[in-house]
Amino acid sequence: MSVSPRFLQFQQIQFDLFKTQDPETGRYDVIFDIGGRRLYAYKSLLSVVSETFDSMLSDRWNSKNEPIPIMDYNYDDFFQFLTFLYSGECLLTNNNIFTLVDMAEFYMVPQFKAYCEEYLPKMEMTLTTANIFYALDLANKYSMTRLKIMIDDFITENFLELVDSAAFFELEKSFVLELVKSNKEEIEAEDLFRIVRFF
Repeated sequence: MSVSPRFLQFQQIQFDLFKTQDPETGRYDVIFDIGGRRLYAYKSLLSVVSETFDSMLSDRWNSKNEPIPIMDYNYDDFFQFLTFLYSGECLLTNNNIFTLVDMAEFYMVPQFKAYCEEYLPKMEMTLTTANIFYALDLANKYSMTRLKIMIDDFITENFLELVDSAAFFELEKSFVLELVKSNKEEIEAEDLFRIVRFF
């Protein structure tokens, strides 16, 4: 069955109301407090798409009309996340992508995680020695295959520079051994000795 144009119109009306963030006209039934700023939404949609929201917004967990504090994410990122839930798209950037993937996992919205993963190939050039191990942790934690491939390529191309970073020596021993094994052609004997001696 195809989606009716009228259904899409109704959906657009709801999204337009969400975007206004006007509590006078929006008839919102949930308020989030994010660092002192309020974000208004509708329980019905959030509860359906996310088990985390369903639990968070149930009557036993929150008092009616009491703002729900969001401590782990900033306003702009949370707004983009909710924008996706209402419209199926949002603004992904190199600065917010890792946080939004974390949000997709925490709020249990696999469609949002898949949407974020589609963006990852576009940020290949932004992987750096400063963020590579954070990205690697994210890729492993959330089983992000595309990101893992990009990271593996980056590590192979920049292995010697990474070995000189402080973050390298904070990695788990088993992972370092795996990296050394897969990049042994790139490693000078003195660098190999330094790595092995450290661990």
